[in-house]
Amino acid sequence: MIENEITEGAWNQSLTTLFSYLNLDDLTQIQEFIYFEGDTSLADTVNNVCANKVYTDVGGRIIENEVATIHAVKGETHAATLVLETKFRSIDLKSLIDYILAENITKPTAATKIKFMKQLYVAFSRPEHLLCLAMDKSGFPPEHLGKQDYAGWKICDLTMM
Repeated sequence: MIENEITEGAWNQSLTTLFSYLNLDDLTQIQEFIYFEGDTSLADTVNNVCANKVYTDVGGRIIENEVATIHAVKGETHAATLVLETKFRSIDLKSLIDYILAENITKPTAATKIKFMKQLYVAFSRPEHLLCLAMDKSGFPPEHLGKQDYAGWKICDLTMM
């Protein structure tokens, strides 16, 4: 077996876990997008291949996933967006979690916080269907647990797997 090759069993287990987090049970409409195909690299068959893009052939339809900065996607619309927490001067999502959960509505005074709030607005307004934030759970204040429900968020602790 090739190192890092995904097996059908691992694929199915990952899907089961993901769907349980998203409370999805009726998968009939997305069957063609989730079936296991093995490790298929389309790097040689797709034009404009970049190191930060992954192409997957799903039933003859090419699905492109791209890793990019918030700046790179400004003006674009996507089916789904995943915002990954980073650390540039401060831990970005942790520093803005009160704003994200609408616990703080005062305008911040720190220039870096204002700048990142604008960037988050761009990131949050890209997806048409799904927005995910990935952050270190230590940055999510325990007093906010449960508050995400009224805000329409679902928190999944991936360390509990």
